[in-house]
Amino acid sequence: MSGSRLDAAANPLAPLVVYLGELKQGGKVDSWMCRAATLAHEEPPTPAMLERLIGIEPQLNVRVRSLLAEELRAAGARFGGSFVDAAGKLGMERLQRVCLLACLELWTEEQCKGSGVKAKPLVAQALAISVASMRLADRLVMVSRSAAMSGGLLRHLGQPFLIGLAKASYRGVLEAVAGTSRSIQEAETEAFGFNHRAGGVAVAKMWGFPPHGTSAILACHPISQTIDISWCVVAGEAIAHQLGYDGGAANSPPDLPVDRLESVGIRMDDVARLSMEVANEVQVYSKAS
Repeated sequence: MSGSRLDAAANPLAPLVVYLGELKQGGKVDSWMCRAATLAHEEPPTPAMLERLIGIEPQLNVRVRSLLAEELRAAGARFGGSFVDAAGKLGMERLQRVCLLACLELWTEEQCKGSGVKAKPLVAQALAISVASMRLADRLVMVSRSAAMSGGLLRHLGQPFLIGLAKASYRGVLEAVAGTSRSIQEAETEAFGFNHRAGGVAVAKMWGFPPHGTSAILACHPISQTIDISWCVVAGEAIAHQLGYDGGAANSPPDLPVDRLESVGIRMDDVARLSMEVANEVQVYSKAS
C-alpha cells in the first residue's frame, strides 16, 4: 500500500500501535488531542481556565477565535475577545463545543495531509451528528446533553487516524462504498484488517477521553433498545446522513429509525425541525472555516 504506514505484518493492529506512538510524542497533534480529551468531559473548565488552556497553543487559539467570531455573528452578537464574554453570549456548552470542534478540526486536517481525502466533510459530519445527538438528548432525561454533544463529535474520531495511517490508500475505501449502502467500517476491514472504530478506541484510550466517548465510537446500527448515549449518537448519525453529511463517502444513508424515535415521542415533524437546526449550525461552521 504505497504511501501508507501499513504493511503485511502478521498482526494487523501492529501498524496502528506504532503510529499511535509516533503521534504521542509531545508535538502539536499530542497537544490538540490532550486538550480535546479535557474538553470532551461533561464538566468543562471555567471560561477563564478554558481561555488559558486554548491560549497557550497558537494555532488552536486562532482557530477557536475564528469559529467563535462566526458563531457570535450568526447569533447577532460581536466577539469581545474574552472567553468569559463568549460564554455569556453563547452559553458555556456552546463555548465548550466550539473549542472541542477546533481541536478535532486541526486533528482531522493534519491526518488528511497527503491522503487526497478532504477534511472538511469529515468535520461537518462530526458537527452534524453532535447537533442531532444533542437535540435528541433534549427529549430524553436519561442522557446527558453534554455527553451527547461531545459523543457525537467523537463518533468518528478514528477515521482521521486511519486516514493518516493509510494515506492515499484510504481513497480506495471511499471509492468502494460510493453509490452503495456498504458501511465504511466494512470496506476498511476488508482493506486493512481493522476499521476506524478500532482506531478510535485506541486514540480515545491513548489520550484519556471519557468513557462516553468510547461508547459513542463503538455504537452500532441499528439503534439500540436502551436509551443511552449510543441511542442518541446512532439516531443522530442517521439524521445527519439523511441530510447529506456522510464524511465524503457518497454512499446511501441508513434508514431513519422512525419506530424507535416515535417510541419515545419524537415525531417526524420534530425530526424536520431538528434537521433544520443541524443544517443551520453546520452552515455557520462552514462560513467560519
